Amino acid sequence: MSWWAGLGGHADVTLGACVNRRYDVITIGLLGCFMVAALVAGLVLAAKGGVLEVTFRRLAWLPVTALVIEFTLAKPILSRLSYFAIVPLLLTCLFSLFLAVAGATLVATARERNEPSSRLIKATLVAGIPGILLFVYVTYFLSWRSRSASRLVD
Repeated sequence: MSWWAGLGGHADVTLGACVNRRYDVITIGLLGCFMVAALVAGLVLAAKGGVLEVTFRRLAWLPVTALVIEFTLAKPILSRLSYFAIVPLLLTCLFSLFLAVAGATLVATARERNEPSSRLIKATLVAGIPGILLFVYVTYFLSWRSRSASRLVD
């Protein structure tokens, strides 16, 4: 029996929820690392088969789909993870930026070989949408902070 028993026992439940949230965040972080590792392994294996462009075009929708699912499940994720609910969104955006860099590399190599690259450009833009949204959000937040800081000085 804890000394919080006088509070109606609610504090024990809150402490248990905090411990569970910590393990949820660790689980999400590990899943994100495994997802990126699986993507890299898939792209490496596809490069050996010579169909890297086709594989990239199929994987380009993955970050956008993940972002839509995360926004759909935002309320349950927020209630379960609290402030750590940003972790899946950040992992999705970083994964998106990784795919955008890989797509830009594929476009550059396709242009060197004088192959058509319009499908790769479209796939790269689609893969980069969550990363672009993250960049816009960070830019807006930093510009807003600098404007509010300059108002405090004046």
